Amino acid sequence: MVKKKINTHKELLEQEIHLPEYKPDPGGESIALVFPNNYKIGMSSLAYLTVYRHLVEDGFMPERYFLDICNSRGTPVSIEKGTPLKKFKKIAFHFSYELDYINAVRMLIAAGIDHNKTSRKKHKGAYLIAGGICPTINPLPLTELFDAAYIGELERGTLKVLRNDGLADRIRNTGAGWLVFDDKSADIAKIFTQQHVYPEWSEYASFSPIITPNAVFGMMNLIEISRGCPVKCKFCITGNLHPSVREKPADLIIDSALLLRDLTNRVG
Repeated sequence: MVKKKINTHKELLEQEIHLPEYKPDPGGESIALVFPNNYKIGMSSLAYLTVYRHLVEDGFMPERYFLDICNSRGTPVSIEKGTPLKKFKKIAFHFSYELDYINAVRMLIAAGIDHNKTSRKKHKGAYLIAGGICPTINPLPLTELFDAAYIGELERGTLKVLRNDGLADRIRNTGAGWLVFDDKSADIAKIFTQQHVYPEWSEYASFSPIITPNAVFGMMNLIEISRGCPVKCKFCITGNLHPSVREKPADLIIDSALLLRDLTNRVG
């Protein structure tokens, strides 16, 4: 028997398991969270899932979007409600791979969203925010497409600035980590060399708030245990991006591993 392919947002959502404490408040402020690659890859990205978790903790109602989740017309729709991407005024993209910049443009075109920042602003279109390892390494390729970027390590509370309107001014006045691309006074070189570092990172658990059998690492609780590398090979980001090697305490790692023990015995 040929196994039925799971490819609609409703089917995917039905097979997901969400930790109860990280289910969004239906009354929270809406925001689109886009992983511009396939669902099975995005749902195996602990970084993307962590951004989702922080949005929920900060009172948002995030809806997730992926390159391969569209309606019959080819329009990107959310996993949660099937909402077309164009319905959102705030859209955050997480970039783990440089080639996903191309996918982001493809998704915007398919959604009917103007990918020219100046034109989009003139017609009061969506405000596009970039984040992830790629903008942290080099945000410059995104300047003509995105309105702002977050540079460095994200932490709980950082995303509260995205609430309400007047995002450009709110982000510009926030400081560490945030970069508004149309701010002529912004010293991009300074921001790049002073990336936001989350000093209390090792004190907080890092785990998967959602697991699914349809991810590359199916039904696996992903846990971050360290950052940085002492070797610092010149070709590698990991050893050169962070100022030092940091590790989470063993008891915190064990607690994170046991957090989903009633749901899965797979830990990554």
